[in-house]
Amino acid sequence: MTNFPDTFDSSAKARVPASLLGGLFACYLTQPFDTIKTCMQGDLERRKFGSFTNTAKLLYSESKIPGFYRGATFRYGRMVFAVGMLDYLQVRNICQKNVLFFSFGNTYNLCFSVFRY
Repeated sequence: MTNFPDTFDSSAKARVPASLLGGLFACYLTQPFDTIKTCMQGDLERRKFGSFTNTAKLLYSESKIPGFYRGATFRYGRMVFAVGMLDYLQVRNICQKNVLFFSFGNTYNLCFSVFRY
């Protein structure tokens, strides 16, 4: 794909805002589910949080909608940093199968099928 809007003259310049925007949507769309999951994982004995729906109801009763987005800004920052690092590694050709992902097996193939530009 070599057709870019007038504001981008290369794929490298087009990838940065695309990654930021994609990360933003991915983070904030999945954050409520991640918050519920994290609360359930933290309560190993299931004293406060029971099932998925009970945990969602409890979170909503305690802090309404903003309660589901606790930690979202930090999570988004971490995602941006990770995407930037992966892009840097891919551009510099450091992301070699036998160097960086030697112990992850199929994770290498999954990584490059998801992050292929």
